[in-house]
Amino acid sequence: MDGYKNMQEEKVIESLKVADVWAGHPVGFALLTHQDQQFVAFYDAERYMTVAQRTLGKTAWTLTRLPSRVGWDSHNYIAMAVDADGFLHVSGNMHVNPLVYFRSTKPLEASTLKPVAAMMGEKENRVTYPLFFRGPKGELLFTYRDGSSGNGDQLYNQYDPTTQRWKRLLSTVLTDGEGARNAYLTLPELGPDGYFHLIWIWRETPDAATCHDPSYARSKDLIHWETSGGKPQALPITLKTGDVIDPIPEHGGAVNGLVKLGFDSQNRPVVSYTKYDTKGNSQIYCARREKTGWKVYQISAWDGRWEFGGGGSIPFDIRVDKVTVAGKGRLRLPFGSAKHGGGVWVLDEATLKPVETLHELDRYKPLVTYDNQEEVKKIARHAPHAGLALRIRVPNTGSMVELSSKFGALPGEAVDLIKYAHQHDLVVEGLSFHVGSQCTNPQNYIQALHLCAGVFAEAKSRGFELKLLDIGGGFPAAYDASVPKFSALAKKINHELDRLFPKEIEILAEPGRFLVASAGTAVCKIIGKAFRNEKLGYYVD
Repeated sequence: MDGYKNMQEEKVIESLKVADVWAGHPVGFALLTHQDQQFVAFYDAERYMTVAQRTLGKTAWTLTRLPSRVGWDSHNYIAMAVDADGFLHVSGNMHVNPLVYFRSTKPLEASTLKPVAAMMGEKENRVTYPLFFRGPKGELLFTYRDGSSGNGDQLYNQYDPTTQRWKRLLSTVLTDGEGARNAYLTLPELGPDGYFHLIWIWRETPDAATCHDPSYARSKDLIHWETSGGKPQALPITLKTGDVIDPIPEHGGAVNGLVKLGFDSQNRPVVSYTKYDTKGNSQIYCARREKTGWKVYQISAWDGRWEFGGGGSIPFDIRVDKVTVAGKGRLRLPFGSAKHGGGVWVLDEATLKPVETLHELDRYKPLVTYDNQEEVKKIARHAPHAGLALRIRVPNTGSMVELSSKFGALPGEAVDLIKYAHQHDLVVEGLSFHVGSQCTNPQNYIQALHLCAGVFAEAKSRGFELKLLDIGGGFPAAYDASVPKFSALAKKINHELDRLFPKEIEILAEPGRFLVASAGTAVCKIIGKAFRNEKLGYYVD
């Protein structure tokens, strides 16, 4: 496939058998290494939760079976951690079940793991998704969902190694579905900017298709939270008060488990996820927090729709991981698709486009336009063999669609931009302009040609020889008798070209509307009109 690089094959250094395990359905195990001890938590061949322990450098494992037996549920993964004093903590085998939690009575000795009836003694009868993690001061924290899919709250506990007791980290729940929904949150991640970053997606019911509105919050201490723009975020966070990354509706192709958080080289959060495009196809997207807010970028360009739904564990036809930095100006994004294959996209950091998509153009040595320094940098990086045409801003007076407000460099800065491109080892072959679509004012062309002739002369005086002029399009289609004849316009353009430019200059044109406007007529209903900016506009149905 174009647009990604295959995953590099990892090399296995050593392989050790731990034990025979339960493999009747997928469920997560846990691996932990602390000092010279290594622990593996898993379900054995008879489905019992088991912790294996060994000393690094040795191959023998000691197995400790715990009094908890897994059923047929992939939600019932195992989480494991060690506290500041070396005591082992294990939790798992829960999907809307009472808390299952074990703690060792001796440091780094799995054989001393004992059941602990409760952490707090409340909101521990309907537990799912247990996770241990570290706080800003290295303290041991534990989070879980209390409730069920579509109606649950996320709780956070903090462990005190002195008293060997847990306490609530927050005086309230972090997110509140208000009895109508629940948030599927990732683990708060300490970013390169010193903030803990948290993302989640809301879900209305146990049906996975009702996921919607991926959202974001950040905090320095996991207690005081704020939006991506730095505005204080009152707790609990609800759907109405949260910082929504992308307002994806229910049944919009987004799902919990496929919302991932990464960062670019400027420490800006980049969230990768799935949703349906405007044609209903399943695509991978990235949203990045930029100066004006979250900006959404479509990464894939696939056909086909992954239609999913229902409760419980569902198979994922699409997978996406988080964005990571992959060198100067590059990001990497691992992905997988049952239909389109998998691998790792290498993204251009500025545009978040797969680099290979841009590289494909380079082998054709295309002629591309530019009008600013940033475009020069991008072309030099991705298509260094392309020829360049500097687009000049010219008058668009009287044209049906004006383009000069969006595109084109000022004539006074043109030669400096040509020089800038040469400094990046690019070849500027000439100039281009566009007088606007359906141009009925021949003076636009005449003025544009005079401006370009001046740039040609200044460029030559500064050592840059140009050999091409693209006069764009804008030639008027004969919709009615009021439109000037093209033959008269062509005569004026040719006269100015002969007068202002040497014969060896290659002249290009881009007739679009002029060629195809008469091929068909569209009939539509006008439902309104408005006079804006001295122009009459119509609203059509």
